[in-house]
Amino acid sequence: MNLINDPWIPVIREDGQREKIASWQIAETDNPVMDIAAPRPDFQGALYQFLIGLLQTCYAPEDNAEWHQLWITAPAPETLQKIFERFSGAFELFNPNGPAFLQENGLEAKKSEPISQLLVGEPGVNTAKKNQDLFIHRSLKNCICSSCCATSLYSLSLNGPPGGAGHMAGLIGNGPVFCLLKGFSKTLWHQLWVNLLPQDDFCEIVEHPDASVFPWLGEIKTSESCTSKGCPDGCSKCSTYPFEKNPLHCFWGMPRRIRLLEPTRKGECELCGTTSEFLYSHYITRPNGYRYIGGWQYPLSPMRLLDKSSPMTPLRGNQSQQCYVDWLGLLYKDDSTGTRAARNVQHFLSEKNDFLVNQKVTLNCYFFDMEPGQAKARGWYEYQMPVFQLSDDYYSEFTGFVSKLISSASEVCKELKKQTKAAWFERPGDVKGDTSTVDASFWQSTEDAFYQQLQTLAEQPASTRFMPPTVAANWLKTLRQTACSLFDEWALEGDIEDMDMKRVINARKQLSRKINTNKHIKGLEQIASTQTTEIA
Repeated sequence: MNLINDPWIPVIREDGQREKIASWQIAETDNPVMDIAAPRPDFQGALYQFLIGLLQTCYAPEDNAEWHQLWITAPAPETLQKIFERFSGAFELFNPNGPAFLQENGLEAKKSEPISQLLVGEPGVNTAKKNQDLFIHRSLKNCICSSCCATSLYSLSLNGPPGGAGHMAGLIGNGPVFCLLKGFSKTLWHQLWVNLLPQDDFCEIVEHPDASVFPWLGEIKTSESCTSKGCPDGCSKCSTYPFEKNPLHCFWGMPRRIRLLEPTRKGECELCGTTSEFLYSHYITRPNGYRYIGGWQYPLSPMRLLDKSSPMTPLRGNQSQQCYVDWLGLLYKDDSTGTRAARNVQHFLSEKNDFLVNQKVTLNCYFFDMEPGQAKARGWYEYQMPVFQLSDDYYSEFTGFVSKLISSASEVCKELKKQTKAAWFERPGDVKGDTSTVDASFWQSTEDAFYQQLQTLAEQPASTRFMPPTVAANWLKTLRQTACSLFDEWALEGDIEDMDMKRVINARKQLSRKINTNKHIKGLEQIASTQTTEIA
């Protein structure tokens, strides 16, 4: 199968029809493609990024004017087909005598691996053999079709889990956060195109396949010669830095050394259920492939500065709080956490915002929460955030207002968790354990109210320089009511006979007192009080 010429991408069209299309068919206007319809959520995200990467590599607009033109009128499918076909030689899925997509040519290994090991989150072979897959069970995907096989290769590369001794993590780390802008009422073409960066803001397209962009077309830079003890971190012999490659290489990183074995038979894919002429069951792999270091960036991932002495690195799922507390950093920048929005988001808000005045746009975030330094997936997360249109004159004030709302919520959440533990235990400081469920319930319970206040703030005139008192008053009411309600729910969830009610009551009083004396809460109270003063 060729990933340019053959139909392999599962989609849904305007009339509800589901089928597989070739990559160049995304621009069809007759019964247009509305969305991807992958069998797994990580596959859905991987296919979005595959198509964005393909467009960014060989069909990115020269500037904002051309971007706008192609937003209004998509290119003819024949135009895309002609351009994409130049790259078809780099996108053969199985090619025993030449380059194959995300695979090392001529790779040899003593034993093969089951194809299910390409799926992120799948228990390892030894784990399954010892029957230790108690929480994440083996899926027994022994044979998968060409479409699922290609997508699993790309998903594995993007999400970048290390695969044991010598099997490298991905170009932007283990389990990065991905952010895509999407509009509900538009076609797949628009959902992809809104995330494209013009060449004058990122880099020039390439006219033909090049090993600096597609590493499997050239000699693989392995780290086998540096596996001996004492090899310094960042050794130039085994490490690959951003300056060594074309910037477009970030879409086609190849941390793993893999080669698919010949498909064995016709039958039903055990992952998507479709009947296929070719089913893949095994592959071979070797350790010590590309070792990406040096601050690689990816246009669809937010960045985080952990400390001033280190370069910014892509935000990872295990660093995300998976709720609206990340909103400021994912859309703009959050100095308190060092998080900066992904380049596609930055460019949209600074250059494309005016093009889409009447369009409803959201930020869709998704990622694997990976165990740090390991290939163990603790969960898959997706969440959606609203995007508001702002004038440049109002940006600084708006983000300052939002920062106040988030800071006050964080302080209340912290106190809620502390006093809940105080209600549960006589010596809460000595008790270890996971109390993240308390945090999660607080963020979920206040999320709708938070976005309601953001909507109100976004609708203020560009000349606004002070937070509207009603916003401060409504947010304070939400925080206090939610904290007290959740405390009662968590502190009184057991049998009354087993509780120390005096301890519970004291913790409840402390919660109210600490909230009322918190400096962030007092700041909002001062803003809210101006409303009362004006009325009087």
